[in-house]
Amino acid sequence: MVGFSPAVGTGVYALTFIASLLTLWMLYRNLPVLLIRYLKDKVHTQSSKVLFLDLLALRVIPFTPNWALNLCLPHLAVPLHIFASTVFIGLLPYNFICVEAGTMATNLRNPSDMIKDPSTLLRLCLVGLALMTPRIITKFSRYNRPTQPLL
Repeated sequence: MVGFSPAVGTGVYALTFIASLLTLWMLYRNLPVLLIRYLKDKVHTQSSKVLFLDLLALRVIPFTPNWALNLCLPHLAVPLHIFASTVFIGLLPYNFICVEAGTMATNLRNPSDMIKDPSTLLRLCLVGLALMTPRIITKFSRYNRPTQPLL
């Protein structure tokens, strides 16, 4: 086992930390320009229908950060009517959850009351499936093969 004194260990750590930060700084200085150029090209080659369905799928998926989409999509020249309609329709499941949670919170007597209503989960799954069905159909349709999905 090789041991370092605290002074040498701190110096080595500081040098490697600075080297990694400089590498990331140089990478991130040029990466956004290249990424935005690539994504703009992808957006311009999509038909409006496929772009709408791709953005709708991104909004419905719960792991996609909507704040990042809100920041990026205007820079990618996504038309306003597509952007606004995907926000409205894609965030309906989230709004449904918020309204249901508020309704449940007013009627709760104890914590076990939250689990007793499986119909809420079933309705939420049906809404999500209904919103994703058009994109799934167009994804596997042989008539839409020339266009590539956005993501």
